[in-house]
Amino acid sequence: MSSSILVVDDLADRAHDCDVLVDPGLGRQTSDYAGWVSGPADLLLGSRYAMLKPAFALNHGRAPLWPEVRRAHVFFGGGSAAEWMPECIDIMMDVEPDLDVSAVGICSEQVMDRLMERHGSRLDWVRQVDDMARHYATCSVALGSPGTATWERACIGLPSALLATAPNQIPILEGLDRLGLCRFLGPAWELKVPELRSRIRDFLQDDAARAAMRNFGLSAVDGRGVERLLRRLQGSGRGDA
Repeated sequence: MSSSILVVDDLADRAHDCDVLVDPGLGRQTSDYAGWVSGPADLLLGSRYAMLKPAFALNHGRAPLWPEVRRAHVFFGGGSAAEWMPECIDIMMDVEPDLDVSAVGICSEQVMDRLMERHGSRLDWVRQVDDMARHYATCSVALGSPGTATWERACIGLPSALLATAPNQIPILEGLDRLGLCRFLGPAWELKVPELRSRIRDFLQDDAARAAMRNFGLSAVDGRGVERLLRRLQGSGRGDA
């Protein structure tokens, strides 16, 4: 029985010796891997191959519309990037007095307790959730950092404002912003509070941009990436929609 090598990449800046390469980057082209892949590898490229849990396909497009529901999902991942979460929550809730926030992430309990005392029932915070897809689907906008969560938010239908929390994320977010999938607010470590406040306010008040972002995200990511990948690996998915 022969074996195959599958590579998952999102940078297209290094050589690979593989049989299958998956890169879910939005707008990724075969030409991006010219010279980086040796041999006749099968390239599975673009956000149609974003690998999400099955729950995301089930909740595709289920985010409620703004302003019928004025609730923001705030998530900076499970690592050190969560340090920017409290300040962003505070700014969002000050900028939009009618906005509720649903936040997820490991963060200082003392800091979050002070925020919840200040904002009361408008702020809900949990360290983690078992079903992130359903949690996203209770909100109408999102703020956070990139990664797999970028595709998760798009699949559910959340227009998103994102901060870079590491230098390698900057060119990725600049590209996604140009394409219209998200609003790139800037590098978190460079932004001062007044500038961040202004950019968050602009995002929340730009109804046309958010509507376009939602529609584009839903068309780009439907949550069936794993299903497509498996069909290709089984040899029955060439040309699959």
